[in-house]
Amino acid sequence: MPNFKGILSAFISLMYPGVCPGCTTREKEKSHYLCFECESQTPTTDHMSIRDNLLERKIFGRVELNFGAALYIFSKNTPVQKLIHALKYKGQKNLGIRLGMRMGAQMARALPREVFPDLIVPIPLSPGKRRSRGYNQAAMFAQGIGMAIERPVESNLLLKSKDTISQTQINRHSRFQNVFKSFELNNNFKIRDHTHILIVDDVFTTGATIEAAAHRLGELHQVRLSIAVIATGI
Repeated sequence: MPNFKGILSAFISLMYPGVCPGCTTREKEKSHYLCFECESQTPTTDHMSIRDNLLERKIFGRVELNFGAALYIFSKNTPVQKLIHALKYKGQKNLGIRLGMRMGAQMARALPREVFPDLIVPIPLSPGKRRSRGYNQAAMFAQGIGMAIERPVESNLLLKSKDTISQTQINRHSRFQNVFKSFELNNNFKIRDHTHILIVDDVFTTGATIEAAAHRLGELHQVRLSIAVIATGI
């Protein structure tokens, strides 16, 4: 049976781009990406100001970080879930840029400029998924952060050579191996020693993708790593 609610939501978003992606019913604020009500239900985290925050605790012992932060806490059937869905599946790539700019603004307020990352690297999509979607949502998020903190984004340093198999029925170690084998470093790029790389993605769930990317980037000589995501689960 067709998903008429999903079709209607997509049609509304296409015909009326001013409609809030969090509820698809109310007009969003001109200077925001959500309507006032959804905005009030979607507080950002203060991860940038807190060491040993939720995201850092979730990745602790798996990746050595300078810092880790999520913009939002993810839960189902909330405006945050709908934001992510609009960014990934409804072609609203500019939403990713605006979310990145909000994350970058938090970074600028909370961190001294000397500890900003030198380079921002989004988690890549496989070539097939990139063609199908038309853009990489993590790269849009990275672009927004880069604009806010005036740091370059390099979307071709870390590459994904193939789609990974379904990870729903395998354990965390197997998930890590599954993703790690799909990532490759682009040898055309030369990174100086001690470069501070900010890895960005949309959602942190098990952390297997971020962990695999961090270990692959860790093969570069003496790089330092940080993580920023749009949302993380509890």
